[in-house]
Amino acid sequence: MSPELPVFTVPVVSAAALAVLWLVVMTGLPRLLRSVPQRAVTAFFAFLLLSAPTSLPGVRRAVDSVTGVPDLTILLGHLGTLLAFIAILELAAGVEAGRRVLLRRGQLAFTLVMTGLVTLFVFIPRRLDQPDFGLWQVRHPLVVTYQVLFQTCLGLGLSLAVAFLVPYWRKARRGPLRKALLLLWLSAAVGLLYVASRMWYVVGHGFGFLHQVARPVYGTVTFLLLWTAVALAGSAALVRVGYAVTRHVRHRIAYHRLGGLWRTLTEAVPGTVLDPRSGPFPARAFRRRLYRRIIEIRDAQMELTGYVAPEEHQAAEAALRGREAAVLDACVLRLGLRSKDEGGAGPHESRAGSRTTDGTVDDELADLLRLRLAMDDPEVVRTVAGIPAPRPS
Repeated sequence: MSPELPVFTVPVVSAAALAVLWLVVMTGLPRLLRSVPQRAVTAFFAFLLLSAPTSLPGVRRAVDSVTGVPDLTILLGHLGTLLAFIAILELAAGVEAGRRVLLRRGQLAFTLVMTGLVTLFVFIPRRLDQPDFGLWQVRHPLVVTYQVLFQTCLGLGLSLAVAFLVPYWRKARRGPLRKALLLLWLSAAVGLLYVASRMWYVVGHGFGFLHQVARPVYGTVTFLLLWTAVALAGSAALVRVGYAVTRHVRHRIAYHRLGGLWRTLTEAVPGTVLDPRSGPFPARAFRRRLYRRIIEIRDAQMELTGYVAPEEHQAAEAALRGREAAVLDACVLRLGLRSKDEGGAGPHESRAGSRTTDGTVDDELADLLRLRLAMDDPEVVRTVAGIPAPRPS
């Protein structure tokens, strides 16, 4: 149905929703070859991106006039929507192993519905000078059958989405996944309101229950429901994108903050510097540099720790007893740098290994940033100055 809306409403609402979908699809393309679930999610949003504009009157007129096929855009939009549901059923089939057969049958049912819609579309009376057969042929049996079939299928798909998402949303921990699942659940719920509104119109007019509707009001309501559902679905995917962007910025800041420590250590032990080659994509190239910087700092820390004599390490532990582990690491590292500069022997037999977090990249970065700050701790500097260098044997 072509809604009669205020001039500003259509471009603002639709452009915002389409921009969200476009961002989702563009950020999903690099992951197409990684796994079936990621391909399914990207395909779902790609079909939404292709089908959503078909509800806009300007897009419909342009496509129909170029192809010469009346209301072709309506059919393409409906098929794109059902293909999006087939893609998301593929994702669900990978998650719900116990219901895989049922979900595969659901995909088959959607495919049969698409075939039925195409068949009905061929026989529905359509005219280029009368766009949207659902308006000027509202009581035609084929039109009523077509619209009821599509809206019923759409409603069933959204109902399954709600039933599928709610348990996972409740079980998910607080964080980006939980927020994304909530937005998807809200998107499906708003979509069900849209389906109910459309079914009320189609059945009411098709069977003569309704004779007149305030079309501008009804068009505005259905338009906003449809595009709100689309925008919420896209926003759910952008939660992951936003989380990834935030993490990337945080990693960038940590990378540069570790620059001074990295230069100090790699200048002392240049053999720890790894191959500087990077990946083909900027984001992957930065990740490679970030991992390399972490590894190089840890390797240099381990090598320099070997220059610290057992008695020096024991003296540092006694002087810094009760302080956090990063402070002791910094003291031992400064002792190793001093011994290396003075040409001390290393490694020692009782070499003390450098501590790592054995956690995520974020944990490792946080630990290294604490080490960086501890290197300039006045107490660490005084402790190193107060520990005499071991005499050569």
